[in-house]
This record gives sequence, C-alpha cells and structure tokens, in this order.
Amino acid sequence: MTMINQNEFFITVNLNYPYDRAVYRTLDGGTSWTRSDNGLPKNCDLTITTGPQNRLLVGANKGRIYESTDKGTSWHLLYKDNVLDAAKLISDGKNIYAFGNGIIKSANGGKDWTGLNESFGSVHPAELLELDKNTLLIKNSFGLFTFSKLTQEYSIIGNDIVGSDIRVVKRLSDGSIFLGLIGGEFVRSYDNGVTWSRTRSPNYNGVATLAQNKKGYLFLGSYGGDVFCSKNNGASWESMGYWGYVRKFLFDSNDILFCSIGLYLQKSIDGGNSIQPVKNFGFNGDLISVTNNNLFVFETSGVSRSSDGGNSWEYKSNSYFGLNNTQIIRSVCQAEPSHLFLATDVALFESVDDGKNWKKFNDEAGGSKISSIFKAESGSIYISSANGFFELPSAITSVGQIKIPSEFQLGQNYPNPFNPSTSIAFKMPFKSFVNLKVYDMTAREVKSLISNEMDAGNHSVVWDGNNDKGFPVSSGIYFYIIRTENFISIKKMVLMR
Repeated sequence: MTMINQNEFFITVNLNYPYDRAVYRTLDGGTSWTRSDNGLPKNCDLTITTGPQNRLLVGANKGRIYESTDKGTSWHLLYKDNVLDAAKLISDGKNIYAFGNGIIKSANGGKDWTGLNESFGSVHPAELLELDKNTLLIKNSFGLFTFSKLTQEYSIIGNDIVGSDIRVVKRLSDGSIFLGLIGGEFVRSYDNGVTWSRTRSPNYNGVATLAQNKKGYLFLGSYGGDVFCSKNNGASWESMGYWGYVRKFLFDSNDILFCSIGLYLQKSIDGGNSIQPVKNFGFNGDLISVTNNNLFVFETSGVSRSSDGGNSWEYKSNSYFGLNNTQIIRSVCQAEPSHLFLATDVALFESVDDGKNWKKFNDEAGGSKISSIFKAESGSIYISSANGFFELPSAITSVGQIKIPSEFQLGQNYPNPFNPSTSIAFKMPFKSFVNLKVYDMTAREVKSLISNEMDAGNHSVVWDGNNDKGFPVSSGIYFYIIRTENFISIKKMVLMR
C-alpha cells in the first residue's frame, strides 16, 4: 500500500496471478475503489512509491519504471534499465531507489538515474583496471563502466560497446588502455578512458587473448588460431604463424610465454618463434594464473601448481578446498611475494607460502559465489561475488606488516548487501576519539558501533543487523557515519533479510 494522505492511497492486487496485476486507488479512505493501471504491464510485479511533489512511480520487472502525473489515471514509461532486470521502488522524499539485480538512484524525480555499487552484485566484473586511486574501469557482460569508490556509483562508457564483445581489457606499457573485441576491432584510450578510438585488428577473426612481456612486446591470439606480435604497442603487427586457438597468454617472471592451446599447456622460450608442449591437461585444463614463482592450471576436479616452469606439478583436488562436484576454483592472484589469494565458489583462500598450503580466508561473500578476484595496479585486491563488489583493505593483504595509514579513510562495508552481519573498516593516521553510528533512511539512529578513543592504524567493526535495543532491524538501505576530531565520512549499505 502507498499512502498519499489519510484519504488517498493505492494498493496492488493479484487478480489472476501471474497474468493480471492491478492497481486500485481510493480517495475516501477505502470506502470505494477505482482501478488505476492504464498503461501499466499486467503480468509483472508492481511496487508504487511517491516521488518529489507527490508524483507517482511504479516499478515493474525488466527494469521498467512508470510515472503518473494525474494521480494514477494514466501511466507512461519513464525509464528502463536492462542491467537492473527488476524494479522495486522506495523513496526517502529526496531520492528514489530502484532495486532489482542491483540498485539505481535518481535525485531528480526519476528523470536521470545512476547505478550504485550494489548493482554489481549480479553483473560480475570480468576485467578491472584502476584509472586513478578513486576510479575503476570495469568490464562485465553488460558493458564497460567507470566506478567511483567515493560515491559508490558507476556510469557506462559508450553505449555502442557491448560487454560480451570485449575479450581483452589491458593497460599497456605506454599507459594506454587497450580493449580487444570479438569482432576484430581494437578500442584504445590514450587519456585514461576519457576518449576512445577504434581500429581494426590484424586478424578479422577477433581478439581472444593478449599479453605484454617486459620488453613491451604484445602477443595477440585470435579466434582463428593465428598469433601476432607487435613491438610498438599495437601500431603495427607481424604474424607469428598459426598456433591454433589460444585461450590465454601469460608471461612468468622470467618472461617465458605460457599459453593454453587445445589439450596442452604450452610455452615459448624464444620470444614466440617456437612453442613446445608442457603438459597435456585435456580440454578441462586451463591456465588461470601466473604469479611470481608459480603456474596455476585449473582443472574440473582441482588445481595444479608448478614452481619450476612446468617441469613438475603439485595437484590439489576440489575436496582440499571443501568443494563439491558442482563447485569450482575461479582464479588466483598474488598480493605480495609468497602471499596469494585463491577464489572458489564458496570461499576465499589464502596462502603465505607461495601456494604450498592454503587456509580459508573468510566465509563466502555474503552467502554467494565468488566469481573473480583481481589485483589492481596499485596492489589493491578486489573481489566480485554474487552479492557485490568489494575491496580488501591493504592491511589484510600485507602479511607480517603493520602499516600506519597516511590519512583518515572509511571503507565500504563487506559484504554488501549483507545478511545477517557485515564488517566496516576504517583507517586512522593518529589517535582520536571515534563515533561510528548506523542510521536508517529517515536519519534516525539505529546502532552506535563505536564511541571511544582509538589508536592510529587499521580498524574494523562488525554490525550484526540489530539496533541499540538488541532487536533485528528490517531489510533496507542504511547509512553509517564516522566522526572524529578531524574527519567525517558517510557510506551506504543494504541489509537483505
């Protein structure tokens, strides 16, 4: 039910689920009702809210948002978001929030919308670059986005760039950003993502994989099986011959080129002039990571690791990581020398001995699958799961070191959305009195998490989803605010019961 005043309110009714959902309005406190859904879809979930100036908005599935300016007599389509998929609406009087696979926000009554961090919950980042310390470039199946760590909002880059067409996202040694498309085009930016230009690839079968060695040479594998090399950051290319479809190129710390081709992991020790088989892993084997001293090859039943360039291998089955037959290992990345993270469907694992032994680092991200883990150019570690997109604090990724932050910083809670609890991290360059509180969307205090003096360093606190009286709060959007003598910051989080 949506109430406009004590006499006027709206309800949605299932007349013939799921084929006919109706909206009814009363002007006399419920004594009489009239149907008010002209222009609305009939076979989808509907939620009604009031926007600024009591404008009526209805959210429907497929990311559709409808508006009525005549008190519900007629409706017109206001906005459609393909990423959101569904749309359930709430309003705090100033902003309108639409929920579905993620969250979008409008600050001007629904005219314009921006995506929030939570929207990445179901559109997993497949590639990631840092444009600067506060801005990320993210590719997923829907497109190419920039994401602000400060505002927790994203915006799409180029509506003509389809995410599923992008096969390679890489920053090259000249500082440019390179996108390789399945259709055989390159998209390049030389100004850190501000503008983009298109050129044809040397092979019209499309870009399958790309890697750059320490000399700056680029090696490109095409879907047609031809391999090319560029010694001038892609200005010109020379053919290296037909190798077969290369699923992935990676260079190790000795600049040896490794690649997955057909049944075999193969390598080149002469700059691509020749390749030689390393091991037959079958079609289920795929090169997933090269860290400082290790090769990791994913197999359906586990993961193999080599620390001597592929001459010998150590195998760990899925059961070692507590995985069943339907769960798999996703990726491996190196935080620091000998300090590795491994992402699986159910949890994140950590190794401090170069991958010889692993222990569970944390529970699964918010009760959902971890799809990928990235190490950015700055050294930050980012995790993508079905419940969101998160950054691991630098204090966590630095083994055996205690780093005093250079500035105050409030981190995004992890996981987010969450149920039933979430962790909030913050950094302090010097000792200070700290207030950290949780508020609801009406600015009412829900929970005081910290109210005392704290030392310099990296800190975190867990909110269990209860209020100050110890009772669980309902699902919804909450804000947490930190106040010190020299610093104030606010961030948003979502509790989903």
